[in-house]
Amino acid sequence: MNEAEEVFNASRTGAMLNLGGAMLRRYAATYEELSGSEITIHKREGRLFTQEQVDTLLKARDLVVTQGLSVRAAMQIALNSDSDMALRGAESRSDGLRDKGMGKDALAQNEAFVEAIRNAVQDGNKELVEEMRLLRARLESNSNLDYNLEASVPEEKPVKHGPFVRFALWIEGWFNSK
Repeated sequence: MNEAEEVFNASRTGAMLNLGGAMLRRYAATYEELSGSEITIHKREGRLFTQEQVDTLLKARDLVVTQGLSVRAAMQIALNSDSDMALRGAESRSDGLRDKGMGKDALAQNEAFVEAIRNAVQDGNKELVEEMRLLRARLESNSNLDYNLEASVPEEKPVKHGPFVRFALWIEGWFNSK
């Protein structure tokens, strides 16, 4: 963040996004986690958001409000540049539907938007899908091995109790004996 760039404190950002403090912190934490970049924190001013960060948070908040997505899913879409293209593609497809006289068909527009979101999430999760495929292959290759589960179970050792537990057990035994 350079000196000439305008920054917004948390209260101003919250007002711009129409979010309370706790919800703004949730959005900010999700942004930091998914983007891998940190929001600057000033000693007196608190969090300082750049215009780019505010724009991303605004996109995510709009998706939460209009589409009912979770904060995490909306932030993934807002951060994913491919998703912006996918969303624009969905909007253009829905515009095409309107041109064909299907403008009143909200279901078709929603289906196009859902398809765009699905594609954006799939693009964002390609690495996870590949890792899952490799883990499944490793699991299947290991499933052919015979394991002796009896040999792998450790023998049970008597539980050692602390002095308070031993005292409580002694009191319980004393009351039960009477």
